[in-house]
Amino acid sequence: MKRNKRGFTLVEIIVVLVILAILAAIAIPTTLGYVDDAKEARELAKLRESLIAAQVTFVKSAAYSKILRYKALCFDLWNWCTELLRWNLSRGK
Repeated sequence: MKRNKRGFTLVEIIVVLVILAILAAIAIPTTLGYVDDAKEARELAKLRESLIAAQVTFVKSAAYSKILRYKALCFDLWNWCTELLRWNLSRGK
């Protein structure tokens, strides 16, 4: 009696499925971790890009020049007050 061996036995198929299940159990959580890290990095890049765009807009706007003028005025006022204080102190000696 000749037996033609065609195909796989049930045990061989179950062994292959178990091996694939083990590999999937190892690979899927690792892959999901990388996906979460990539999403977080993408969001951080978007935030950084938004911050840079806001800074560029602020620098190009007229508000920036007004703040610079205000700072210069405050600096001049501070210098004037300190000079006045020094003059008063030197006069009192």
